Amino acid sequence: MVLASTVGVMKQVLLIALLLLFAGCATAPTQEMSDARQAVSAAQDAGADKHAPEILKEAEEQLDRAGEELHKRDFREARRGAVAAKLQAMSAQEMTLAIGSAATAVDKAREHGVLSNETEQVLQQAQQAASEGDVQTAVRLANEARNMADQDLRLEE
Repeated sequence: MVLASTVGVMKQVLLIALLLLFAGCATAPTQEMSDARQAVSAAQDAGADKHAPEILKEAEEQLDRAGEELHKRDFREARRGAVAAKLQAMSAQEMTLAIGSAATAVDKAREHGVLSNETEQVLQQAQQAASEGDVQTAVRLANEARNMADQDLRLEE
């Protein structure tokens, strides 16, 4: 008797969970669209059009497609597209900020006449990885170039 009532309760809980899941999919992805628009805007403001133009373009296109899906009331695809756009935009921004920071440090070392060829080459490799859309490599190399430029400056002291 207890087992039968436990199974009945579990069925009810499962049914409620499924209803909530489907209800969540049936609503417009307002927050996701807003988050994606903000992420794209932040990437643009960071200068991603210079350091991550392809990734930024893809984020913008995904956001546009999500808007089209939203207009067609295909909320599931709109939500998926908005989340993808947000992630792409965040990658573009991360890469842009890392390369910008490294470029600033390299310029400073260059101004002081202490920039090593190796540091400059690592920055160029980061920029190449960025142009190829390889976010992880670009960020890793940009951070390495920034650290190397900082080290070059410390050697001057």
